[in-house]
Amino acid sequence: MDNKKLIPIGILFKKSYEFYKINFYKILLLALIPFAIFSIYSFLDANDPMAGISNFFAVYSMIFFLLYLIVTFLTRVNFFYLIKNPTLDIKSLMSVSWKNIASFARVSFLVGIICVGWFVLLVIPGIIFTVWFSLSLYVFVFEGKGGMSALYRSKDLVSGYWWPVFLRMLIFGIISSIIGWFPVIGSVVGIFFLIPVGVIYSYYIYDDLRMIKA
Repeated sequence: MDNKKLIPIGILFKKSYEFYKINFYKILLLALIPFAIFSIYSFLDANDPMAGISNFFAVYSMIFFLLYLIVTFLTRVNFFYLIKNPTLDIKSLMSVSWKNIASFARVSFLVGIICVGWFVLLVIPGIIFTVWFSLSLYVFVFEGKGGMSALYRSKDLVSGYWWPVFLRMLIFGIISSIIGWFPVIGSVVGIFFLIPVGVIYSYYIYDDLRMIKA
């Protein structure tokens, strides 16, 4: 392990919140669309058992759920590019995100398929690979490396710091899980706060490791 220590957890949370606070209105606008779709989906899902129109609600509930997943993914991409280009307006930010969404999705798919594959075989290797490749999307966005190159670079950054990275991600994951237990409030907080802060939080881990390994 390098002699330099990874950014302390307290400072990590502080820096993440400060960025969130400075860019609050942009984050709010970006999160409104998935929130609106989630609200419609929740309404349709809650009314599914209604007599005579259950099939209607079931079909449209599924459509809005799939739409919610797609829009949430695009919103997450927007958060990455907001960190990279905080001065861009919403329209320009979404334009940049849209141009890069296919390559972003490719890296996401590679990380997902490899990590899930290892989880299916054995849990421990799945956790190891998940932490190794956890910074792959930041490598793509900030260094321009796509495909497996992004995954290898992420592993290189995490090497020597696996446990500190794991601990920081575990703590954020536990906090997110606790909040997520609350049915409605948990979902709202997740869309407007936990998802964007999670992206920012992991970025500062990536940025610190990039400076350490420079």
